[in-house]
Amino acid sequence: MWRKKAIDRENYYIKFLKPEYNILSVAGSSLGLRHSKEAIEKIRVANIGRKHSKETIEKLTGRALSAEHITKLRDHLAKLHPVLNKKKGIVVKVTNIETGEIFYYDSIRIAAKEFNTSHNSLRNYIKSQKPYQGKFIISPRLLKE
Repeated sequence: MWRKKAIDRENYYIKFLKPEYNILSVAGSSLGLRHSKEAIEKIRVANIGRKHSKETIEKLTGRALSAEHITKLRDHLAKLHPVLNKKKGIVVKVTNIETGEIFYYDSIRIAAKEFNTSHNSLRNYIKSQKPYQGKFIISPRLLKE
């Protein structure tokens, strides 16, 4: 309640006095704020690992990016930030008991998405070595394989 009153009062004085050095035109919001070039660069660097949809990229750049251009950008970012290129997860080996087919997934989470289940459920099957859905043996991939 007091916060709304304070913001209303501040808005009154901003409109009444029209202060020369006030950055914001509306109290309690960032409306009217212009970032410096240095601040924009800091924000850009902080968002390097962030993933944008194709629609967002088009909005940000004003143009659609080709698959080749996106690949070059990813390679460039990987060189700049090796932490982003670090492989996460445990490679999972899934063996179909009935057909003998073997599938490899880069992580438990990716395998869980493929099987439409939770990663915790697959972890439990890895620990117990019981067949998942009665026909899949799930195990961590050994280095010698």
